Amino acid sequence: MKYSNKTFFLFISLVLLYGCGGGGNDEESNDSPVVVSVNLAPVISLLDEYSVLENTVETNIELLGNASDPEQDPITFALGEQGDSALFLLDTDSSELLFKTAPDFEAPIDAGSNNIYQVEVVYTDSHGDSSSKLLDVNVTDESNLQLSMTYPTPNANLGGSPQTTIRGTLVDLEDGDVSSDDVDAVQVNGLTAVLDESNTLWSATANLTEVDSTIEVGVVQKGVTTQSVNYQLQSEALPIDFENLTDGFFNSEDNSLILVDRAYRTIFELDLTTNEIHIVSNAIRGTGPILEMPQAIAWDSNNNRVFVSDINLDAIVSINLSTGDRVVISDDTTGFGFPLSSPSSITFDNTENLLYVMDSTLDALIKIDIDSGDREIVSDRSAFFGDSVLDWTDAVLDIDNNIGYLSSTSEGKIYRINLDTGNRTLIADVTTGAGITIENPGTLAFNAEKNQLFVLGESMGEDSVFSVDLATLERTLVSGPSAGEGINLLLLRNIILDNTGENAWILDGGVESIIYTELATGKRTLLPVTESSTFADPIDIELNTAEQRILVSDSTTLYSVDVSATENAGAIDIVANTRASNGVTHHFTRIGLDEQNNKVFLLEEPVFNGEAYFTRTKTLIAIDLNTGNRTDILDVNTLYGRSAIGDFTYDHSSNRIIYADYINNAFVAIDVDSKEFTVLAKDVRDDINNRTYSFILNFALDIKNNRIIAVSAITRTVLSVDIDTGSAIIVSNNSVGSGLDFIEPEGVVYDEANNRVLVTDEGLNQVIAVDLTTGNRSVLSDTSVNVPFNDLFSPVLDVKNNRLFTTDITHDAIYVIDIPSGERAIVAH
Repeated sequence: MKYSNKTFFLFISLVLLYGCGGGGNDEESNDSPVVVSVNLAPVISLLDEYSVLENTVETNIELLGNASDPEQDPITFALGEQGDSALFLLDTDSSELLFKTAPDFEAPIDAGSNNIYQVEVVYTDSHGDSSSKLLDVNVTDESNLQLSMTYPTPNANLGGSPQTTIRGTLVDLEDGDVSSDDVDAVQVNGLTAVLDESNTLWSATANLTEVDSTIEVGVVQKGVTTQSVNYQLQSEALPIDFENLTDGFFNSEDNSLILVDRAYRTIFELDLTTNEIHIVSNAIRGTGPILEMPQAIAWDSNNNRVFVSDINLDAIVSINLSTGDRVVISDDTTGFGFPLSSPSSITFDNTENLLYVMDSTLDALIKIDIDSGDREIVSDRSAFFGDSVLDWTDAVLDIDNNIGYLSSTSEGKIYRINLDTGNRTLIADVTTGAGITIENPGTLAFNAEKNQLFVLGESMGEDSVFSVDLATLERTLVSGPSAGEGINLLLLRNIILDNTGENAWILDGGVESIIYTELATGKRTLLPVTESSTFADPIDIELNTAEQRILVSDSTTLYSVDVSATENAGAIDIVANTRASNGVTHHFTRIGLDEQNNKVFLLEEPVFNGEAYFTRTKTLIAIDLNTGNRTDILDVNTLYGRSAIGDFTYDHSSNRIIYADYINNAFVAIDVDSKEFTVLAKDVRDDINNRTYSFILNFALDIKNNRIIAVSAITRTVLSVDIDTGSAIIVSNNSVGSGLDFIEPEGVVYDEANNRVLVTDEGLNQVIAVDLTTGNRSVLSDTSVNVPFNDLFSPVLDVKNNRLFTTDITHDAIYVIDIPSGERAIVAH
């Protein structure tokens, strides 16, 4: 820095002047020394440089008190003319140095354009003597950081998981750039998160110690926590509404029911004391082959295990009740004998260590050795064992007497089977036995104490429960519309007896629950039902990225779900409802979003009713999300004949709707303005299993490459369809590309940045990433992580936040999936 004094100090301490006289006079001189005093300029004590934040005129540099005068004279101060002094002024009241205009770090106007502003300050005393100093005022970048949690969404449910990845973003709203000077760290519940190189993405792991947990996320700047946000999360098991209970048994030791739910692909335990439901085994709990379509169950109480028949695996699976671990004990590669085709009902003979399995495709009763897995046919449909029976419905055994009982719904008959010979004897139909006629006899249950058979069937077209006295073959109506009081029986699937044979639990598909029935009186009581979800059948979703909300087409309602990083996340609002037409209920099915115009397209279809469904009006409508106004665009059936739309999407670049028609095996485009349609691609082959576009339920649009990328659940294939030519190529299937084979691919979304599609596979309960160049398949999210999937359908990609949303129709839920980790959480239910 440079100093100047306009007055030089000169001090003459003593001057002696001697004079000499003439004429010999030697008289001594009397002159005194002369002292000369020179005034000193003020001394400046300001620092050489200062740092100030941008976007403010204040510098906090005060001139008053930062200079002193050696003679204690009064001092004044002012700005000089050097450097950038013209950009400053002085506050006459506070003496603070101020910018005339608040500096902008991103647009410096100092002489050097380097955010170092040089300003000259001048101090003057009362004698007019002054000193000056050139100060460097360094302008620093001010950060305006915004913290957000992108996974899980706030208020999401982790489904009982004790730990989760927490992921989010850090954005500088001031300039968009988060430098290392802007942030020291992001902390999650007091632990330092991992920041990426750009300092904009952070992640951590958090433990969830309670059902309702608070996640505290803070930003540390220059050693101080400058921002702290609390997010709420839940981690509790989903309330379960049984979806498709097919079989079960009563565990008297624990007073519980062990149940098979085919839709959930899960073995449940229902505690009859507390009404609590626990998972025994499924894709999440237990190791071993995943159940695909479990049908029936038998209990080996001595070894704390159950045996489950799976009609998709064509196998018998042993399940440990303590761990949920699963082992195949008999299938086409385990054990010898005629291979299983659709193993359904199953009974365990613990004395002989044998299983008896009824196969509904083979129409046979098969004996299986548990140790070896070997299979032997006891009795089949052929006339060799008695009257030919071509439609076997259910079978139960009287192990003590080596007898089995078989029902045939289509024939309306019940047979007795000798387990030694396999011979069958008719014991009940309209001409055999006595008492009330059992129409459409189905599931059976055997009561050894009373030598009695219970049968689910119909009486005068009404679902009912019957008993057959096996000594007299007398048939009696036990419970139904004309026997016993209580809830109506609607769709009977199975019957479970208690140990006494006096009471039963009816698995009813009409109410999708369990009805407790007193067999002596026929009285029926619905077991307590767990909480239901808001959604009834969330088929399709779209993401409004600007507003961070998911639009859900769900039965008769269009919902909006908040997926923002705010405390309102997870909130569900109704956007629109369907209408009734001529007494016919309509449902919203597919949905397409025009985000630029804040408009949504919906397909409003009649509820399925056989063939009439295809000929009824299917209206393509548009709803303005700003006003709620709705406009009918057209009836899809008038374009291309009767149609069944598997999926459609809105192509903003051409203002058209593109839909997949799985009746006509075609992709069709509709111009929104003219209503004219164009067939983009069509398959005319007769063999449905070889059709390229067979049963397309989901597809994605790649506008840049002018192609459709679709999945077929029938052919288990990912296809690429050229929109101009209509030609299709197989991208990936069980023969093209490596990786896990598809079982039931349902949904697909295009990930342009990674040249891949993400496919939801209902059979695998997984999300599969498919490389569009090689067709190779890799698991993005599977059953090894927290919350289970059960019926994945419609996915949508949130590119900005690197996450995927999907519907689960079985859980009636919307999931969010963290793409880097594959973890998932329930956004709304």
